[in-house]
Amino acid sequence: MADLRAGILSVPPIWEQVWTRPEPEPLATLAERSLGVLFSGTIEYLERHSGALLLFGLIACALFVLALQLRRLGRSTADADGAPGITLRRPFLVLAMLWMLFGPELLLPELDAGLSALRTGFVMAALAVLLPEFVVRGAAMPLRGLLIATYLTMAERALLDDPLYGRLLSLLLAIIGIWLFRRLQKKLVSGPIRMQGQAASRGMSKLLQAISLGLARYAPPVLLVGLLAEVIGAELFGNQLISGVLYLGTALAAWIAADMLVQDAVVQIVNGPAANWLRAVRNHPEQAVHYSVLVLRILLVIGFVALLPVVLPLLQPVWHAVLTALATPLALGSIGLSLGDVIAFAVSVVLAINAARLVRFLLQEDVVSRLPLSAATASAVTRLVYYGIMVAGVLFAFAAAGLELSQLTMVVSALGVGIGFGLQDIVRNFVSGLVIAFEHPFREGDLIATGQITGRLQEIGLRASRIRTLEGAEVMVPNANLISAEVTNWTLSDRTRRIEILVGVDYESDPRRVLEVLNGALAGHPGVAAHPEPVVLFKDFGASSLDFSVLAWTPDVDERLKVESEARVRIFSALREAGIAIPFPQLDLHVRDTPPGTHAGTPSGGQSPPPVAG
Repeated sequence: MADLRAGILSVPPIWEQVWTRPEPEPLATLAERSLGVLFSGTIEYLERHSGALLLFGLIACALFVLALQLRRLGRSTADADGAPGITLRRPFLVLAMLWMLFGPELLLPELDAGLSALRTGFVMAALAVLLPEFVVRGAAMPLRGLLIATYLTMAERALLDDPLYGRLLSLLLAIIGIWLFRRLQKKLVSGPIRMQGQAASRGMSKLLQAISLGLARYAPPVLLVGLLAEVIGAELFGNQLISGVLYLGTALAAWIAADMLVQDAVVQIVNGPAANWLRAVRNHPEQAVHYSVLVLRILLVIGFVALLPVVLPLLQPVWHAVLTALATPLALGSIGLSLGDVIAFAVSVVLAINAARLVRFLLQEDVVSRLPLSAATASAVTRLVYYGIMVAGVLFAFAAAGLELSQLTMVVSALGVGIGFGLQDIVRNFVSGLVIAFEHPFREGDLIATGQITGRLQEIGLRASRIRTLEGAEVMVPNANLISAEVTNWTLSDRTRRIEILVGVDYESDPRRVLEVLNGALAGHPGVAAHPEPVVLFKDFGASSLDFSVLAWTPDVDERLKVESEARVRIFSALREAGIAIPFPQLDLHVRDTPPGTHAGTPSGGQSPPPVAG
C-alpha cells in the first residue's frame, strides 16, 4: 500500500514544496538557458536537413503564388456577387496554416523542439485569427483562450525546466481552463456554434456539435481533479489530466476550423476550377461537394483518433490494449483470423466498391465521353474497369486480412458447391451481363420492349437490369431473360421510327383529291422527316368510308406521340378546308304504326295474351 501511494504521490504536496524549497532560480535565467538550448538544436537541425528544408520552402513559394491567384479570384467574386468564401478572402493565412500543419509531416524528418514550438505557435496563431470567421463572437473568445492556455502548457515544458514553476503554472492553467470551458458550455447550450457569412447554411455537423458540448460539459470536473492531484502531489497524473484536456480543447478548435475550411474550400473548388476541368463536377456539383466533404471528414476523424495517444498520454495503455485485442488471432480450422483482420477486410471491400463506382463515374463522364468511341464500346470499357477494380479490391481485402489464397481452398470449394446448387441463376445472370457488355444488343438509355414491358433501359447491373417503363415504374429484369428472350430495341442503330395514321372519307370524295390533300397536310411538318418522304396510300373500301393510310417517319422516337397528334390535327384541318367529309357510322330506325287496341309486342295476326288474375 505504501509502495502504491509512493508511486501515485511522486512529489510532496504543493505547500510543502513551496515552504521547504530553497531560493528558486530566476525565471529569466531559466528561460534564457532553455532558449539557448532550443536555438542550438534548431541550428543543428537546419544544417542536417538543408535539402528537405529547401524543398519545403520551394513548395511554400508555390503556395504563395497560388494564394495570389486565389486573392484575385476572391476580388472578382466579390465584384460579381459580393460573397466570396473564407478561402478566397484569406488565402495567404489559410494556405500557410495548412502547409505548416501538414507539410512537415510529409517532407521533413521529426522536428526538433524549437522548430516544433514555432510550428505549433504559428498554427495556433492562425487558428486564433481565423476563429471569428468560423464561429460567432461569443464562442470565439473561449476557444482562443484555450489555444493560448495550451501553448503555455507546451512552453512550460520547453522553457521552465523547474518542478515548482511547472506545477504552479499547471494550477493556474487549470483554473483558467475551468473558466473557459464553462463559458464555452454556456455558449453551446444557448445556441450551436455555426459558421458565419456565406457558409452559415452548412454549419457544423451534429456529431461535432455533440462532441463539443460533451467536452465543454465534462472538462471542468476533470480539470478540477487534475488540479487537486497537482496540489496533493500526484504530479504525473494531474499534469496529464490538465494538459490532456487542454489539448483536447485545442483539437476541438482545430477540428471546427478544419471542418469549416474543408467545406468552404471544396465549395470554392467545385464551383471554380473543378467545374471548368471536369464534366462530372460541372453536371453534378451537389454530389461532388457531398462526397468530397465526406471523404475529407473521414480523414479528419482518422487523424484525430490517431493523435489521441499523443494528446492524452494516459490513453497510451488503453490504445496498446485495443491494438493487442485487435491483433489476437482466432483459429477457424486452418485459418487464423483476428478481429483486426475482419475489420481490415470489411473496410477494404467497402473502399473497393466505392472506388470502383467513383472510377466508373469519372470514366463515363470525363474520359470515354472525350474519346472517339461508340456508346456501346464506352459502356463495355467502363464496365470492365468496374469489374476489374472490384476483383482487385476483393483480392486486396484478402491480403489486408492476412489471408493467403492457399488458405481459401475450403472457402472456394464451398463456393463451388453453392454455385452448383443454389447460385446457378446468379452466375447465369452475371455471365449474361458480361455478354450484354461485349455484344451490345442494347445499351443504357435505349428504348426496349421485352415481353409485356416497354421502357428505357436505365442500368445494366451485375445480376439484373433496371428498366423504367413509359408509365414511370422501374422494373428489374434478370440479365438472362434479356439474352434468352426476344427483345425489341427501338434505338439500337438510330432513333427514327415510322408512324401510321388511318383516315376514312365518305364515298362522295374523289380519291385523287384526298391523296393530294393528305400529302399537303404533312408538308413542312417539323417533326416529320423529309427522307424518307411521307407516303399516302388508298388502302381499302370500307363499310362506310374510303380508307387511306398515311405513313411517315419521325427522327426522334421520344417525340412519336407528339408528332402523331400534331399530324392528325393537320390532316383534320386540311380535310375540313377542302370540303371532304369524314363519315361516321349511321343507324336507320324504322317505326311501324300498329292498329288501335293492339299491343306493340303482339305478333301480327295474333291475339293478345289473356289478363292475369289478380
